[in-house]
Amino acid sequence: LKWYSANTGGTLYSGTELLVTGTYYVSQTSASSCESARTAVVVTVNATPAAPTASPQNFCSADAKKVSDLVATGTTLKWYSANTGGTLYAGTELLATGTYYVSQTSASSCESARTAVSVTVNATPARPLLSSVTQQTCSTATGSFTITNYNASYIYIVNPSAGVTQTGNTITAPVGSYTIIAKADGCESLSSSAVIDSKICANIDNTFASQTTSGTTTVIGDVTANDTLNGQPVTAANTNVTPIKTGPLSIDANGQLTLDANTPSGTYTITYQICEEGASPANCATNTATVVVGNTLVANTDNTFASQTTSGTTTVIGDVTANDTLNGQPVTAANTNVTPIKTGPLSIDANGELTLDANTPSGTYTITYQICEEGASHANCAINTATVVVGNTLVANTDNTFASQTTSATTTVIGDVTANDTLNGQPVTAVNTNVTPIKTGPLSIDANGQLTLDANTPSGTYSITY
Repeated sequence: LKWYSANTGGTLYSGTELLVTGTYYVSQTSASSCESARTAVVVTVNATPAAPTASPQNFCSADAKKVSDLVATGTTLKWYSANTGGTLYAGTELLATGTYYVSQTSASSCESARTAVSVTVNATPARPLLSSVTQQTCSTATGSFTITNYNASYIYIVNPSAGVTQTGNTITAPVGSYTIIAKADGCESLSSSAVIDSKICANIDNTFASQTTSGTTTVIGDVTANDTLNGQPVTAANTNVTPIKTGPLSIDANGQLTLDANTPSGTYTITYQICEEGASPANCATNTATVVVGNTLVANTDNTFASQTTSGTTTVIGDVTANDTLNGQPVTAANTNVTPIKTGPLSIDANGELTLDANTPSGTYTITYQICEEGASHANCAINTATVVVGNTLVANTDNTFASQTTSATTTVIGDVTANDTLNGQPVTAVNTNVTPIKTGPLSIDANGQLTLDANTPSGTYSITY
């Protein structure tokens, strides 16, 4: 073939000339050196596109990116293993750290020069492995866990992060659900999760002041006042209390502790349950409240009984508990009891009735008694005394009724000087009285009251005082 610049004549090209857009003419020559007519050939020389632009690119191994994921600015990109020649990638090959080369092809199928692109495939951090959670306690309002495959070169991200602290491989956090990932060289691991459970604490209530009771119910206080939820005081909005009654103690749904009216002295304990409002599953705690009832029992000295005289029967004097009090109020047979006792001629029965034995001689008698609060779980007793003065009325009447006497050579028994004497209006007896023996002149009185006259007593009037 011969190429010319014109259909006839023109310049015969040597073949080394650079093509330009235009019409070229070609002939062929036979073996016998005969040259054909020329054929016009229209030639278009298109501009070669510029090489694509691209930046170094980083990937994570866990993403398993392919050549088709590489990014460059251009059209109809082709990726190669070398700047010239090399392998044309199909796009499905997994990326590896190294240099890749990219060209672009114009609409007229002109391919540009290649641009080198640096690719780094970073190792994805290992998923954090977590220990079991150490849950919060009533003394520590945070939980904690450790990263067992901790790598100091990684950055660990905990979400949410409010209140979270990290010290080395240990994570400390308040109640909540958390996800933890590791980051390195822009790559993130798969996440792990941990849950810090909500903690409700019902603390023992033994700080209530000693109580005394009256005829009405006593409100003692709120058993939830020292209880906590996640380290903060509980409220009626975030907790509820199961109402309960044990013995004289009651707790309502608001945690109010009350004591029944007229509760005996003692130590009383009630167990209650407080739960987090709306928690699923249930988050509850139980504990106890202790109330000490110390009623004030006063046994006052009984020395106001009127002077007593006795007869042949037992005398009921009165109630020794009449001036005794419990919490400032008069005691009753329902809230107290008396220990029966007898001392000398005095007796006190279980109802506090004081009695005096029949024929008790004059004198001052004292009896000590004990009164106790009824039903008290630990003894609540008081001791005091009752004093009774017995003042019997003894009358020795003048004896001037003895008949005129004559004497003989022997002693004469005249009669009993006590025959007209009385004790409390009744004739005296040898049992309830005694006579002091005496002799005055010729007259003698013995211990039984017998009056005698000496032998051979001269006539006259004789008196004797006994």
